[in-house]
Parts: sequence; structure tokens; C-alpha cells
Amino acid sequence: MTTFRTMELISGIVTGLLAFINFFLLMPTHAEFRGPRYFLAWFLAYGLPGALTVSGAYFHGVRRKSGALVVVGIATVLSTIFILLNFFGGVIGYLGVWAFLHGVAPAMMSILTGVCAFAVVRFEKPK
Repeated sequence: MTTFRTMELISGIVTGLLAFINFFLLMPTHAEFRGPRYFLAWFLAYGLPGALTVSGAYFHGVRRKSGALVVVGIATVLSTIFILLNFFGGVIGYLGVWAFLHGVAPAMMSILTGVCAFAVVRFEKPK
């Protein structure tokens, strides 16, 4: 595996882990985010982009499936939208800076995974 493919796989795995950890990290501190509505919101904000990023990074980086690049691209766009909504939606003022940073950490890693995936396409020579 090349350096970009390795970086893509590692950042994809870290994205999934951060998304999973944030569910348990942010849930106990904010009582208003418990229940089925919170789980649905978590799934749309963390679970779906995290799962798409991990699976897309694996299939693109390891299995060399070109269609997985679309999956990583969709996850990157979802993560960018999530960061912008959190930043301009007043989450920093409501939850605080640390909760904001914990919340957008998976999204930032997802964007890094997307950058690495597109670097693989751009800089690797086809076999």
C-alpha cells in the first residue's frame, strides 16, 4: 500500500472511532440529548458519515474499488455540512467550545480521509 492509501485507511478508522466515542462522550453530559430523538440525530450527524467514511476508505484504500471514492466523497460533503451547521448554528455558544470540538472532530477526520482519497486518485499511477 502506498502512503496515501495508508493515510486514507488510518484516517477512516479514526473517523469511525471518534464518531463512536462521541456518542458515549457527549450523551451523559447533556441530559436533553437522551432518548430516541437523540439517537436519530446522532446517527445522522456521526453514525452515517462515520460508517460511510470507514467503509469507503476500506474499499477504496485496500480493495481498490473506484466506486468507493463516491462514498468517501459523499461522507466528506456530509461532514463539511455538519461542521458548517454547527459553527454557524450557535452550537459553540450553547454547548461550549469543548463540546463543539468533540462534535466536529469526526467530521474533520472525515474531511482528511476525503482529501487522502482524492490524493490517491490524483497522484498514484494506475497499474
